[in-house]
Amino acid sequence: MGSSIWEYLWLVAHVSSNNDWQPAIVDHGRLVSTRRIAADLKRSREAVLANLERLEAGNYIARSAVAGHAYSYKVFTRLPEASR
Repeated sequence: MGSSIWEYLWLVAHVSSNNDWQPAIVDHGRLVSTRRIAADLKRSREAVLANLERLEAGNYIARSAVAGHAYSYKVFTRLPEASR
């Protein structure tokens, strides 16, 4: 996960509906711009985009692109346990 932990934690902090079923919905399913996440984290939009891509590739989040750099997000809050 590396430095993308901050974007992941931002998304988790903005989860609006969560129960035992996965995935958790961010901000009531509304569009969230990468610019908003970048401003809150005090990072560049490009860094946020790269980290969100890493999270999606690692199956930590699912996102649906709409227009520009705005997405609706779902977060997987129950990550698989590490094998022993």
